[in-house]
Amino acid sequence: MMIQYKIDLGCIDEEAVVEFCERAGTYWLYCNLLRKKCNNWNQVKESIESHNGILEKDIYLFLLYVQSIRVCDGKEAAITEWKKYQSVYKDYVEYWLEIFKVHETERKMLPELFEKWKDGQLEWLDPEAEVDFAKVLIDCQYYKEAMQIVEKKEALGQVSPDILRLKAKLLMEDNQAVTALDILLNIFDNFQNDLFVVDATIVLSLNLQRNVPQKVIDAAIKIGTARLLTLVAGIYSRENKKAEAKKLMLKALLRNKDNEIGIFGNYLMLQISDSDSTERKIDGIENDTAVVLQGVDGEKLIYCIYEENILPDVPYIWQGATHIYRDQAITIGLLRKKTGDLVMIEGREYHISEIMPVDGYLIRLCLEKLVKANAVKTISIETRDGKLDVENFSRELMKYIPGDEKEFNWLDNYKDFSSFPLPFAILQKTVRVNTVQLIMTLVQSEDIIVRERYDEDLIRGQQFVLSFAAVIMLYMIGVKPEFLKERQVFVPESMRNTILTMCTDIINENDKEHVSSLGVREKRLYMNVVSESEKVQILGEAAALKNFVSQLNTWSNNREFCDVQDEERDWLDVFGISDYDALALAQGKKAVIVTGEVTIQSLIIQEIKLNISGTGILNFLVALKMDVYVLLDCIEQMIKYRFEITMTEKCLRYIIDEYSKLENQELKEDFMCKWIDCLTLVESMGDEYKEVYAQNMMRVCQDIIREEYEVLNPVWRNYFSLCVKYKCGLETK
Repeated sequence: MMIQYKIDLGCIDEEAVVEFCERAGTYWLYCNLLRKKCNNWNQVKESIESHNGILEKDIYLFLLYVQSIRVCDGKEAAITEWKKYQSVYKDYVEYWLEIFKVHETERKMLPELFEKWKDGQLEWLDPEAEVDFAKVLIDCQYYKEAMQIVEKKEALGQVSPDILRLKAKLLMEDNQAVTALDILLNIFDNFQNDLFVVDATIVLSLNLQRNVPQKVIDAAIKIGTARLLTLVAGIYSRENKKAEAKKLMLKALLRNKDNEIGIFGNYLMLQISDSDSTERKIDGIENDTAVVLQGVDGEKLIYCIYEENILPDVPYIWQGATHIYRDQAITIGLLRKKTGDLVMIEGREYHISEIMPVDGYLIRLCLEKLVKANAVKTISIETRDGKLDVENFSRELMKYIPGDEKEFNWLDNYKDFSSFPLPFAILQKTVRVNTVQLIMTLVQSEDIIVRERYDEDLIRGQQFVLSFAAVIMLYMIGVKPEFLKERQVFVPESMRNTILTMCTDIINENDKEHVSSLGVREKRLYMNVVSESEKVQILGEAAALKNFVSQLNTWSNNREFCDVQDEERDWLDVFGISDYDALALAQGKKAVIVTGEVTIQSLIIQEIKLNISGTGILNFLVALKMDVYVLLDCIEQMIKYRFEITMTEKCLRYIIDEYSKLENQELKEDFMCKWIDCLTLVESMGDEYKEVYAQNMMRVCQDIIREEYEVLNPVWRNYFSLCVKYKCGLETK
């Protein structure tokens, strides 16, 4: 340590240090001495070259020498020197890490080097070099190999925030987004200035419909890149914080130095989607205006004037315009000037040719960028004989609007009882509405039967988690949120956020004076216009559903849904994040998932190794011991909405038992009237549904007849007789 002390003081001869290192057989002290000369790489190079044979004795000394050659003589000379000593240092990770920095073609050696690492034939002086090796593997997309290094570190207990950061990155590549996000949130305090961690945390949170912690939002705003500001604007937009979203999106746009088309598009969409936009009368140059100045020689200047703290610099030159604040506008004599006025700027005279709102100027700019990038199309209406050529305009429009015949027929898929329908998350991608609208439309349709499977329930638990479809269906058949909240019924946090966002979108889209959409059918353009009464109904349903969902208990999920029989399938893509979380929670918390969707029900029944309990809508309500009168109201709604399963064995037994508990004859008579009204409701419906209804009744009867039962019970007797009546009536037809 005395020699190190003298090195720090700069009072020891270089030769004395080298002689000591040669006797000790280690050269770290000489490396420390050379590092003090790193401001003069020529000295480092000359010092090492003055000692023959020393480069073969220490890898750090060798790396310092090659670095000095790269600085002094260039990259090619450094590569030559590296290769000269490959036989000496080829088993050191540090050797390869340095050569990869300047000679990327050598990365073809990575598979071979990984096998050497795996066989224990690679060495490293610093344990961090092994982590750096994993980073190089990730850069070259050897994700499984890099994960083995991470898993080895974990097995040895050598877990650090940096290792976990790598693991999160690898999990993202392996479609394990939920686990990756959980890791990122746990290590976030160590990486608040790390661009990848902040970006990935927000992107995953948005994609997985998670709430983004405020500290993550604050970190993104502090870093302040155009992309991060755009992401935070997306968060505020999702939360319906329009003013905050617009401000951050403006900041993002003004920092878009790389002309990212997505940022231009996001700014434009946020502006045109604002239903609260009002006309603004501009009397002259003021805050938040853009002004175009024309010089006498044809020179054009554009100034954009802002009130708030928006700009990265002042003045800020961006996209051919000068962006300033009000104080600077006053200084150069622009404020309160009007169109046609003359101004002197830097000794030159200009007249004001145009004044407009600054957002109008920026919208125009974004449109130009998007059109130039072919991200949006422009269509103009030509005139013929002095009249608008509407026919030609329609033909142009139809080029860019997909025809109905080209779209996947989700309706046929769902109505085909010979096969399982696709999950709602996949069906939604084929239509122009969100999943809430899709399921509500399906349930309300008069020619669609709402499908469920009639199978034995797998109820093994006291807690319940709802699927996306189950939430919508329970709301539509009249189940009260208070009833669910009091009985250990949960929805995933992501499902709550998704439904609230979708309902908000529905409200924003329909709370306008004119609501319409264009389509093409049989090669003809048509417009679907939403009437005022339809808007009122849509708005009412969306608001009521928001209120319903807001009152439900929520669970957050931080685990993946595991299917050991099909590990390669991307279940998140199949079911969407809401039902993916519901399945993961059912699996992890041993809760019962309420399906409401054929595909989920089939998955649970067919793949027993998933170890998930599941049940349909009716048996769920029975398991919660719903008041029998309320239950009959729900069944009536299910019949009106043409549900396939409007009765089950468990439900019928429950109704029989509840009827048997009634002691008052008058109550029994009232109940029986309600029961018969419920069963005969189907008589006013079409034959297709009557047949499905009768088939379901027969299944229930067969299940009950297999066991001895009190056949004289009026509930059972009426059910059985009506079942026979409907079945025989259909067979006669």
